[in-house]
Amino acid sequence: MGIYDMTAERAGNRVRSAAQLRSDGAKAFMTASELLNTEDHLLTGVESVFISSGLRRKPK
Repeated sequence: MGIYDMTAERAGNRVRSAAQLRSDGAKAFMTASELLNTEDHLLTGVESVFISSGLRRKPK
C-alpha cells in the first residue's frame, strides 16, 4: 500500500468518525430535549438555556 493510499484511508476514517460524532450528538440532544420538554414542541435556544440554568417557565 502506497503512502497516498494510507493517507486517503485515514482521511476517510476521520470523515466517517466525524459524521458518527455529529449523528450521536444530534441523538443525545434530541433525547435531552425530549426529557426536558414539558409541552409538545421542540425547545428553543432560550428555553434550553433557562432549563439548563435551572429556571423553569411558569405552568400555564
